[in-house]
Amino acid sequence: MMTATNVVCIFVVVLTTSILSCRAHAVPPIISAYLEEENHRVTEDGMLPYEMPGSMDFVREVTANWKQILNELPNIAPDPRRQSLLIVAAEFLPPKDYVAFVDGLCALRSRGQLTPDGLLCVLWAKMLKDDFLAYNYDQPEVSMVVAKLEVLVDKDYPNEGNNFFAKLKSGEMKARLIERRAREGEKLPEPVVNYDETPYRQLMGGSINADVKLLAQHPMAALTSIASTNRNRWSMGVAVILMLGAVAGVVVLILRFRRRDK
Repeated sequence: MMTATNVVCIFVVVLTTSILSCRAHAVPPIISAYLEEENHRVTEDGMLPYEMPGSMDFVREVTANWKQILNELPNIAPDPRRQSLLIVAAEFLPPKDYVAFVDGLCALRSRGQLTPDGLLCVLWAKMLKDDFLAYNYDQPEVSMVVAKLEVLVDKDYPNEGNNFFAKLKSGEMKARLIERRAREGEKLPEPVVNYDETPYRQLMGGSINADVKLLAQHPMAALTSIASTNRNRWSMGVAVILMLGAVAGVVVLILRFRRRDK
């Protein structure tokens, strides 16, 4: 005969398995909803439409779930508009993660799952990764990704990128950007080595408000979103609290039924 304890244990196992499954595969609904809005487009100067509600929440979710996004990109972003939004938002990634993200984009393009314009978004990055590839080209992981970009771009736009890549690889582009930024008093691009991740962690901490709003409006969607991101302890804490609350509810129901039987 199945006891109340057995029922609770089975319930906990099923619920935990569901949460972990969502965490491994699901793209948070904030991302999907943002991409579906037709008026959400990258601006002509390569920026996100910050005047649109939810843009920073979108950035936080993209940077927290970039690996899942690469896996699901052909499904959630089949066209240039949606792909460009994801790629520009990914500029907020820490340098090493961004390089891995671009490498993933190259793999998608080689399989025909990314439009040619997608790689141009990387080459002409205008926000946090402006001049990033040129400045960090001497790093092995960056030079490897640049080599892949050059091959793929040349296939899509024969000979059009020759001058760009020649200046990048020769170091001319890096020397000019250092000179220009020093003259204009601008910060240099983020270095791949010795990068300070504090700004990235602060960005992730701001996503608590997004979790609260989603919990209030769409509880089930919020559970999926929170469980699918590893961006901070707060989110996972909420997932644990929700799970414990569900278990407590089941225990109460079982006790009530047992009292009725008596």
